[in-house]
Amino acid sequence: MQLLAKAGAIFDQAMRLLAALAIVLLVLIMFGVCAEVVMRYYFRRPIFWMEEVSTYALVYVAFLGAAWLLKHEGHVITDLVVNRLNPKRRAAVGTFTSIIGGITCGVVGWYGTQCVWEYFRCIIPSVAAKAASVYHHGNYSFR
Repeated sequence: MQLLAKAGAIFDQAMRLLAALAIVLLVLIMFGVCAEVVMRYYFRRPIFWMEEVSTYALVYVAFLGAAWLLKHEGHVITDLVVNRLNPKRRAAVGTFTSIIGGITCGVVGWYGTQCVWEYFRCIIPSVAAKAASVYHHGNYSFR
């Protein structure tokens, strides 16, 4: 039992660390987008990669903070039906939805990993990086 408590404490600490990382990423996105706007409109030298990096970082923010939010029951829920159930059935519904959520996360994670590996294997460049390169060199024909 002591091993389980220690594993839970390590998991909680990792969850807090990942939530803090999500906050740091969100602050960096904010400063990066502000810098990009200033560079674009005042110096006419935009930071081409900032939009794409902030888009990917927002995906990371959502997933890094999700476990912490789930632990603190911060997700939006529709409890109109669930509040009318007795505690035993409410626990059963909670367990069922958690299992469905876990299966969904597993499927999305599996196919997402396969997709990323396929893109990595085929070396598919980012569309935004291609557009930035074309814009920077003055060649506007997409060949």
